[in-house]
Amino acid sequence: MNAAGRKRPADGGYPPHPAAVQAMPRTRKKPTDKTLPKLMEECQPEEYKLYNQLREAGARIDATILRKRFDLLDALNRPLKVLVIARNESI
Repeated sequence: MNAAGRKRPADGGYPPHPAAVQAMPRTRKKPTDKTLPKLMEECQPEEYKLYNQLREAGARIDATILRKRFDLLDALNRPLKVLVIARNESI
């Protein structure tokens, strides 16, 4: 069979089907850095301070939840099922 008699191009020159594009796995982006620039501290010091306090409170809450979860699992004598929460904490 010659190339002129083909119905489809040999190189697969068609664009991908929209359903196939949606089914392709997406790559996850790394979380953005949560620290504010120093210029923000100079421009709005009160908001900068409140934001850092909020981050610290969130870190304390995360640690408390994790500690309570370990306590519960220890009390139940069940093996730990680890759930990894990726956070970019640099406190």
